[in-house]
Amino acid sequence: MEIVVGVNQGAQGADALALASALATALDADIVVANVYPVAYNYVSPAHVDAEWQGFLIEQAEESLAWARQQLGDRDRVSYVIHPHRSSGVGLAEVASSRHAQIIVIGSAPGGSSGRIHGGSTSDQLLHGSPVPVAIAPHGYREWAPPSIARANVAYQQTHESDHCLDITVEALRRNGLELSRTLLLFTVIERVTRIYGSRLGRHAEDQVLLALREQAEGALAAAIERINALAEEPVAIPTTILEGDTVTTALSKRNWDDADIIVTGSTGAGPLRRVFLGDMAYKLIRAATIPVMVIPRSAFVTD
Repeated sequence: MEIVVGVNQGAQGADALALASALATALDADIVVANVYPVAYNYVSPAHVDAEWQGFLIEQAEESLAWARQQLGDRDRVSYVIHPHRSSGVGLAEVASSRHAQIIVIGSAPGGSSGRIHGGSTSDQLLHGSPVPVAIAPHGYREWAPPSIARANVAYQQTHESDHCLDITVEALRRNGLELSRTLLLFTVIERVTRIYGSRLGRHAEDQVLLALREQAEGALAAAIERINALAEEPVAIPTTILEGDTVTTALSKRNWDDADIIVTGSTGAGPLRRVFLGDMAYKLIRAATIPVMVIPRSAFVTD
């Protein structure tokens, strides 16, 4: 198993390397450190400036890889590649596809708040065009990153995409001999209907709606656990929780997330086949999360 991590020198690259290392330890995977450098124009200038510029870009890419080697220290099972492409996200997807890697890891784009995930052009390209799961580290993750990811927290809704996301996560954990009761948690987020301003619903009616949503979520989570145990030799007790709030941000804040946690969510059915495409809940989770988030496309890790 290989994990591709996109790096440039700096905090963003250090956060990505920290997350890739923690995932690689948990999944017994190799790390492929990749730097995508821009391609020079494909015409030859009279003064050969294009060749000089291309050489400079390659030199910068090699320096980024040398910096990454220093960051990773004496960690083994690491390889380093540079790849030309004008779009960093597309370039990383090409690297992952050519090497048959299973995960792409990136850091947050500059400009975000500490402890939060901030999207940019690279994440946008990957979340709309990656053939494999994409994991994003929040700003500053390098400062508190654990040696290994200890628990996958799957955001579950009663949809085909959530079922597929759960199947993939369980498969990866079982493949590495990890105990599901300790390394897996299922959670559902409920946004309160009182967020709908101007509603004529009274408090009693709103409470009834919330009660119905909770019961529906509890039933869906119970069915998901049955789905997991259907193929198990012995039933496994898997923890679940329902997080409720006026917004996804307030709902997530009600749980004391561990530094070794990662949120795992599936992509929406609106995306093209074999590609990630964010749905409303996945987008909100990424913006609200204070721990890494992994988004899984609908056909990732499918085996014959």
